[in-house]
Amino acid sequence: MPFPLALRSHRQLADELYPAVTPAGSPLPVYLDRADGSVRDVTARSLKLRTQRDGHVRDGVVLRGGLDLLLTDARLVITGGRPTPDSVLAGHVPLDQIVAIGGSSSGSLFQNDALRLVIRIASGEYRVLTFTFDTELDVHELAQDVARRTALLWLETHGGGDSAVRWHALASVGRLHAPDGEFALHSMPEYHRVPPSGAEQLCVPA
Repeated sequence: MPFPLALRSHRQLADELYPAVTPAGSPLPVYLDRADGSVRDVTARSLKLRTQRDGHVRDGVVLRGGLDLLLTDARLVITGGRPTPDSVLAGHVPLDQIVAIGGSSSGSLFQNDALRLVIRIASGEYRVLTFTFDTELDVHELAQDVARRTALLWLETHGGGDSAVRWHALASVGRLHAPDGEFALHSMPEYHRVPPSGAEQLCVPA
């Protein structure tokens, strides 16, 4: 299975793409470290992965049946089922790879609210992750929380940034709304000068 998830054994070490998972029976599915800071645990109903490379969009995998998300101050950890006591479906997205974050209210009994993350992998290459949730979860507040943590991490690592960019980093974390079925997008500081057409290309409605 392609990034951001793979079947990982607790005997494998963490690397750039995947976290170190814990053995069966552990309180958390992965090991956390000091950089993770405050941790928020939410459950998603599904994940849809879309790839965009040089303007070409390709749909990828769709996972259903429940995913555990651990939002920390440094990354978003994604874990799924544990097929064996030795392994778990796991991956993590460093917050500094995030280009944009959006929440979408479905407004329908037959669809679920969604959270969308646009991740920059390399120049011209992006992954678009769309998670769906039960309606009890406030997806706009969750998107705001991801944006706030991402902005704070950016400010911590870009202390010398110009005042306009630093102002945008803080202004971008307010609660946003959009019409039902559309995504209210938080753009991250390094990408706020991207023309609106570029953002729309990356973050089209589901």
